[in-house]
Amino acid sequence: MAVTTALVLAGVAAAAGVASGIQAGNAAESQANAQANQLQAQANADRYNAEIAGQNAGVVAGQTEAQLDRADRERRLRMGTARAAGGASGIGLENFGDILQSSAAQEELNLLTIQSEGALRGREFTTGASLLNTSAQNSINQISGVKAAGKASKTAAILGGVSKGLGSFSGMGSSGGQGGSF
Repeated sequence: MAVTTALVLAGVAAAAGVASGIQAGNAAESQANAQANQLQAQANADRYNAEIAGQNAGVVAGQTEAQLDRADRERRLRMGTARAAGGASGIGLENFGDILQSSAAQEELNLLTIQSEGALRGREFTTGASLLNTSAQNSINQISGVKAAGKASKTAAILGGVSKGLGSFSGMGSSGGQGGSF
């Protein structure tokens, strides 16, 4: 009778160890799934932000083009006004030509500055979009590793619970002094 009671208690202890291992394994897998979901959410946010950055680059290009058009119109207006003023003042053609040439060079430099600044601002958005897309891909690449680690942790916890349960069973069977261990 004592051996039967010991075996029943050992079986209960073994079952408790297995149940504990399964519970710990499920918790490990749930944690891994939560981390994978977080990585997926981060990837989605990075992709969205990259799309917005790409759109902003397009907006900057349009704004730059509009600034160039406006600056060119203003440049032509100023040059025409300068020609008219020079003609009305009676300045000599040699002096007037030098003034117009210097003014035209400065106006061209202003246009190039607008174009360069716009290109730089557009590149900032394009580079930002590229970095965000890379970050999104890195998050996606980590998901499979996180899930695999979660499954490995689950398996280890279950096997640990089984081992603990069998150890309890084995220890109880031999400590009673009667019967043998299994």
